[in-house]
Amino acid sequence: MRADPAHPLPGLADFLAMANPARPDGQTAPAAKGVSLVYRSPAEAGDAAAGARYYAQVQGWADFLVQATAAARPGVLGSLSGRIASGGRFDDWLADTGPAFGLPDNLPALERQWRAWLDATAG
Repeated sequence: MRADPAHPLPGLADFLAMANPARPDGQTAPAAKGVSLVYRSPAEAGDAAAGARYYAQVQGWADFLVQATAAARPGVLGSLSGRIASGGRFDDWLADTGPAFGLPDNLPALERQWRAWLDATAG
């Protein structure tokens, strides 16, 4: 996926600010916590190919975070999810909590680490 020049991976700042491209325009995320099902016709569906690429990057991002932090401290996804769920921002979490997980404290440095991980795991 990373080698596809027609669909380059977005930088982390863009990726982390992205809405799911498979969600149709105007459809908001469910307000209630828990499982939610939304039925829609194929004509109402968002861009399925862009959604598949988005989900693939989400999986790669989660894999990266877990692998990059495993030696320092477990629980990175829980820590990050808790901060986001309480209304926090990723860059704030990174600045004050990232180093405890062995991550850099700023997005440009994390972008370099992420791209290096992608290069090392490709192929």
